Amino acid sequence: MKYFDTVSDMATDASLAIGDSVETKEYADGTRGGNRYEIVAAGTGTHDGGSYIDLAGSQLQAKALWYSENINVRQFGAVGDDAEDDTAALDNWLTYISSNEVTGTLAEGTYLCGSIFNALTGNLYIKGDGEIKATGSNRLNMLLLTDCRHAIDVDGITINANGIVARPFEMHNLDATASTLGSVVLREGLRVVNAKNNAPDTFSAGAIRVHGGFSNVYFNGEIDGVDSSSTSGASTVGFWTTWTESEDDWVRHTTLGSSSRIRNVRNDNAITANADGIRVYAPLDKIAFFTSSPGAYFENCKGRSIKSQVMKNSVVGPVILRDAYDGLNEIELQYAGGGVSNAQIHYDRFSANVVITTNQRSKSISTHSYFSNNDLSVVNDPTNINAFKSEETTSVLATIDSRFPCPRWVITDGQNPIQTKRPDHEIRAFQPRTAQCVSPIGCGDVFFATLLDGLYNHSNPDWEASLAQASEYATRNAESHGIADFELDPKSSR
Repeated sequence: MKYFDTVSDMATDASLAIGDSVETKEYADGTRGGNRYEIVAAGTGTHDGGSYIDLAGSQLQAKALWYSENINVRQFGAVGDDAEDDTAALDNWLTYISSNEVTGTLAEGTYLCGSIFNALTGNLYIKGDGEIKATGSNRLNMLLLTDCRHAIDVDGITINANGIVARPFEMHNLDATASTLGSVVLREGLRVVNAKNNAPDTFSAGAIRVHGGFSNVYFNGEIDGVDSSSTSGASTVGFWTTWTESEDDWVRHTTLGSSSRIRNVRNDNAITANADGIRVYAPLDKIAFFTSSPGAYFENCKGRSIKSQVMKNSVVGPVILRDAYDGLNEIELQYAGGGVSNAQIHYDRFSANVVITTNQRSKSISTHSYFSNNDLSVVNDPTNINAFKSEETTSVLATIDSRFPCPRWVITDGQNPIQTKRPDHEIRAFQPRTAQCVSPIGCGDVFFATLLDGLYNHSNPDWEASLAQASEYATRNAESHGIADFELDPKSSR
């Protein structure tokens, strides 16, 4: 076994001969990516910078032997320093792991990427905690995978469009047949961020777009930021499944997992209808399914949170927050069929024209819809916003207390001070701790339940200590998706 610090050191060693075993510490200085190789005759394989490496100035190649079946992108020469362009290394890595159906690891780092158009030849498995970040000029695509006739499974990585790519992650399976349908699983760790269509382009922007024939598409990751400065009417979408006119080029079943998160989908067009969190499309004459699992989260999707053009819908327990833009229809089932239940929808200062809507369209297949147990909460209603301003809370409480005798009054107002009043006491204010609000849904219920626990379930109740604990648990709830589930701390309970 011969040992070298880098691939470059290996390539310049004139003593290498066919049959030698070689090990490198790193691919290049400071990049990691070390590997084991066998020295073979030139032309044994195709040079790709990873599985086969041409040794300059000789008639030899280094054939990778790999340490494991998890193939690190750094073993193809990727640097991941947010400075070097890693497009070629990423492309070669994708080709290898797909054609050999092994798992690719995107190691920690930021890998700058131009445009990759990669025709897959087998299953694609990617994991890791690295980031693929767009570099270069404004454009439509960054990572476009075609011929997706097999399984795609991605977890852990971040795909950052960097505000210059309209569709950073796109998968196609066009001209598919019933026997060549692909499948897509995008797991909880995947993040796709900062997609943008820059004017004057007319292309629709979509963080993730799946186009063509697939048996099932599952998304459980995060999308944050899809935008467009185009004024042509080009739409923006967070997650998007769509079809073509070919007989089998459509997605049979699209599923949102319970940890899926889609945030901040907007555009500068006057047509706010076309800024959707998720858009699910299939032909009118096909039976396609859309499932949204309980807990799927949408925040500030400017037009709609959910737009479906399939006939079998099961939207159960989505959590929706709108506090930045007015919208059109929050949940819209345009082909009817199936229904919406247990939705938790929260509006703060902004709202949608219609919360849940459905219609039949012109289709030959009759479908039915249902809606049940959906909850809409509205705070700081713009038609009566002044009634809830925090600076007016003290005077409001004083008026209420003078008219309606009550042992204790408590008024909460989000992150503004909590106002309290007891008989023979002055009005007092208690400031909750500052927190990043993920979802305010259920905070009032958590506050009230915790306050009652402090006052009535303990032998020595303390009013101010109970208020402080109630405020803390309501704040924890605001920092969680939906209604948080946690135990009361007996040490802090009163």
